[in-house]
Amino acid sequence: MTISDLQSNFIEKLEGLYTKGEAERLFFIGLEDLMDINLSQYRVEQNRTTKEIDPKRMEDYLQGLLEGKPYQHLIGEVHFANLKLRVGPEALIPRPETEELAYLIKVENDTAAQLSILDIGTGTGCLALACAHFFKNSKVEAVDISKEALGLARANTKQNSLDVKFWEADILDKSKWPSGNWDLIVSNPPYIGESEVVEMDDLVKEHEPHTALFVPDNDLLIFYRAIMELANERLNTGGKVYMEINQKLGEATYELFANEGYETRLLKDLSGNDRFVVAER
Repeated sequence: MTISDLQSNFIEKLEGLYTKGEAERLFFIGLEDLMDINLSQYRVEQNRTTKEIDPKRMEDYLQGLLEGKPYQHLIGEVHFANLKLRVGPEALIPRPETEELAYLIKVENDTAAQLSILDIGTGTGCLALACAHFFKNSKVEAVDISKEALGLARANTKQNSLDVKFWEADILDKSKWPSGNWDLIVSNPPYIGESEVVEMDDLVKEHEPHTALFVPDNDLLIFYRAIMELANERLNTGGKVYMEINQKLGEATYELFANEGYETRLLKDLSGNDRFVVAER
């Protein structure tokens, strides 16, 4: 069997679960991340026999996909803002939109000499670690309610040789707030209404933590109010809050902060959806 034959078998087995284009993309992701063969190399080496590369990891990867597991969990890591982050069922898989938010924070604050930054609901640590990577002389802290997520975030911090202080805390419980004041508060909090679960992909519903996704239908902005209350008390003058939001709640999230006197912006992601709110004190 050649590597090209391996590709054909891979795509054929995934037929029905994914489109041909999606299956091809998943094949090349696995080939590069598990076998260290990128697309350019594949084009040259596709007629090599699989005996030369030991295809077992690709076979295990395919089996995991057939069982309905996210490819990121099977690979074990993702690329985010020039970092490699471990991922698993303990925390949400970082999304491209969250990476957009990370770069927005970088671009708008690139000239700052030193910043104090708090990431709320850190999950894998992606936003906190991106900030620590972008702003080398800054103090970065992060909170999450989940011990398991914090364990993953700490592992990612060590893997990337960065410095972030983590707190286990429920941001909805004011008595658990970490001490301090910050120039930037950043967050990708839970923002999907519980009733929206029926609209979601099974990969998300079955393999990612619901506490990091869903909020009560009767209180969709619960975390944004908590973030605003924290900012009211702890955000330094001239400081900014950067948040990823539910695209259906752009105006409502904007108004929450604008009505509190913040200079507020509602921004779209690269797909044209309302996705970020930035509020400056």
